Amino acid sequence: MGRFLRLFEPAAADVVAATTSDAQRFLLEAATVRRDEAAVAAQLERHGVWEETDASGPRITHDRIDRVDEGRYRASCDHHGVFSVEVAAVERALEAVSVLGAVQRVLLDAIEWGSWPDDRRRRPRTVGERYLRQRARDARKASKLLLPEVRRALKTPEGWIDAEPPVRRSIREVTAAGWNALHVEVTEDSLVLATHAASSDRALAFLALYSGLQRDLRHVLRWEPLPADGEV
Repeated sequence: MGRFLRLFEPAAADVVAATTSDAQRFLLEAATVRRDEAAVAAQLERHGVWEETDASGPRITHDRIDRVDEGRYRASCDHHGVFSVEVAAVERALEAVSVLGAVQRVLLDAIEWGSWPDDRRRRPRTVGERYLRQRARDARKASKLLLPEVRRALKTPEGWIDAEPPVRRSIREVTAAGWNALHVEVTEDSLVLATHAASSDRALAFLALYSGLQRDLRHVLRWEPLPADGEV
């Protein structure tokens, strides 16, 4: 598995580009969109949870913050996948909800699901779309080399797993809403990016795309997710 891991590791130029271009503009702007911190903090103090649901679009979306423990908050977004992270302060949890939700919303607009990962779509309309389209193109190049390995692994009960620290990546078969699908997850510390995909090539494209997002969230926003529960 080690020879495949290099496909997802950042080159120095890749990190520099991410922090000085569309990634920086999109992620920093997403981080400035905040709810009323005092109101959210009060809700967490009273009930241990704050949540917001939007049923105005074709899919019901959920944003949520849980007070897990003293000085530990879990921010999660369920839009077109499930993203979550655990942080040490309410302010950071609100930033995480804003950013993770923005990524999922723009991802839906940036990529036409019927044709992706073949990239048959109009030009990107926003900085966020342009950033994620570029990430998607990079993802496709890397994922093609992994496809035979993943297809073989999916014939086993545990599916495909790359658990070499610090990142854990996995693809496995599941049943979602009565349909067979592939569950894709990329985890580092408590930052979890997960979704469902209809095919192995699309699952791999998500895998590489989410690996890039893990890097960008840390390098651009200086995120320091808490260790996963139970880890030191």
